[in-house]
Amino acid sequence: MKRAQLISLTAVILALAAVLLCSCSKNNLPITREQAEKFVSDISTSTNIFSEEMIQLGDNSVSNVFSFLDDSPWKVCYAGISGVTADELIVAEAPSTEKLDEYCTKINRYIENRISQFSGYAPEETPKLESALVIKDGTYLIYIVCADVQAAQQMFNDIKK
Repeated sequence: MKRAQLISLTAVILALAAVLLCSCSKNNLPITREQAEKFVSDISTSTNIFSEEMIQLGDNSVSNVFSFLDDSPWKVCYAGISGVTADELIVAEAPSTEKLDEYCTKINRYIENRISQFSGYAPEETPKLESALVIKDGTYLIYIVCADVQAAQQMFNDIKK
């Protein structure tokens, strides 16, 4: 009973944190496609941000797991190569700001589900999910689960300069 309450409480805390994190970046100019592509290139190959090597997911895998992104005009999704860690990266362009809000809501639900999944078989990964970085910028959603959220945030901020 206490474990279920702890999991529920963790999910609520995560949802609140994600809502707070799901805000516009400090720079008032929205991220461009060129900046988004550079960010993906830089962060996906970074050796100090993720716990393991990241691999790009194919379109079928993305559609199976993140079907709510099917209408995205541009998206890139990465996951840890072993599939054992919670490490993930998504950068997706929404067709509108309204759709971006929908993406953000759905990614927050996805995070809650991942916490429940990982708490059962890899509880050491749940802190990463609880501190997942979710950024809305212009019409882009950036979602990162990694070992060093602060470094990921700094890398994003640097791209925006």
